[in-house]
Amino acid sequence: MTRLGLASTINSGAYKPKAPIVFSFPNNIAYSQGLTIPLNASSPAPIRYTSTNPSVISISGNNASVLSAGNTTIIAQTDNSNSYYSNSLPISVLVSSLTTEVSSWLSKLTSNGISLPNQSVIGSVNWFIGYLRNNNLRSKIYRLNLFVAGTDWRAAFFPIICDAGASWDWNGIYGLNAAALSNSSAKFTSSMWTLTGGFDPSSVNSNIIGSSNAGAYLDTGIDLSSATFLSSLQSYDLHFATYVSSAGSKDSNTEIGYNGISSANPNYTYAALRANYHAFNDGVRGMPGFYTYSNSTVNPGSGIGTTNALVFSPDIPFDPRGFIVGTRANQSSTTFYKNGIISPAYVNLDTQPDPTAFSNPNLSTVSFSGIATGSGSVGTVCIFCAGANSKLGSSKTVSGGWSDRALTMYSIGKGLSDNYASTFSAGISNFNSLIGRANYL
Repeated sequence: MTRLGLASTINSGAYKPKAPIVFSFPNNIAYSQGLTIPLNASSPAPIRYTSTNPSVISISGNNASVLSAGNTTIIAQTDNSNSYYSNSLPISVLVSSLTTEVSSWLSKLTSNGISLPNQSVIGSVNWFIGYLRNNNLRSKIYRLNLFVAGTDWRAAFFPIICDAGASWDWNGIYGLNAAALSNSSAKFTSSMWTLTGGFDPSSVNSNIIGSSNAGAYLDTGIDLSSATFLSSLQSYDLHFATYVSSAGSKDSNTEIGYNGISSANPNYTYAALRANYHAFNDGVRGMPGFYTYSNSTVNPGSGIGTTNALVFSPDIPFDPRGFIVGTRANQSSTTFYKNGIISPAYVNLDTQPDPTAFSNPNLSTVSFSGIATGSGSVGTVCIFCAGANSKLGSSKTVSGGWSDRALTMYSIGKGLSDNYASTFSAGISNFNSLIGRANYL
């Protein structure tokens, strides 16, 4: 009976279709000298690996050596004809030369004792920087953080592009050195970051309102009145961008914000990117849009003054999740995009300050008179709030607008045209897919 049972098992197995070998390998790799990646396919039978272009990646046993930039295909297969396992699906691999931005980012992580992300993440980041370069977007960006990391979450505080601002994003008031990012008193903790979801401040920010240091936020150290930005802003040339990965529940969220005022010149400079979807108090601050103010002595939240703010009509449903861009490309054009698309439901706060009367989707020409200068308190651009009222340091206070939405990246730089905004959105969407992040329509 035992023999018959064994024979029956073998005979019936002969008719089973072969299952593929389970095998994974990064599709995008950033070339660096001496890089070797272990091969770990699963099969009960011995596995043989093949590279179709050994000048790009060569195989030796269970290791793949990356030799140069280029394209190849990696295949795992078994020669055991009695196995139920067949050749794996071929994996196409692009090896790209390491961009200067990614090289600098990796060096900064290493010098601060932070372990590097895996090759799949590094390769995807390198691809994205190459995409920005190939599409003439790189020169538009002063600062870009994709919130990526590996086993050490502190890597997510380090921007990939860092042409302006601090060397890394401060964890609120903590960031004088990399070790301070995980200070026990800091608001963002490791449980509030994931590779797929980015930073999620909801556990801290959901019930916080008003000016304080109580919330979770990132301080970029960027002062929009600095020399780097002064000429650009006087030319009406600015963008804020972020990817929102959770809807949130608050009415007064500010995803990226800046407040600047000088005691020598009481002109107010203000910029905010908001993906809100509720009316709030005056019916203005709770609507999604991109707000910029200058030379205004009134409360900028009122939507009055020398203002250029473009928002959605309050009766238009709006899902805040997705790639949100606010930009000023010239004096008379403030534009708010979602996923690279302009909505026709825009209204101009300058011509229609009453939220019950919003009907005009067109912009009027509104003066943007420059930046406050002189001594006194000058703010910095912050993520997840309306901005800090002084430069980096423990004495600063944040100007409210606490966001409880998860974000997976941000960008700050020059104004974007419709084409650039659309191209930027397409690149972010592909990057999200490469590292397993969701894309929202």
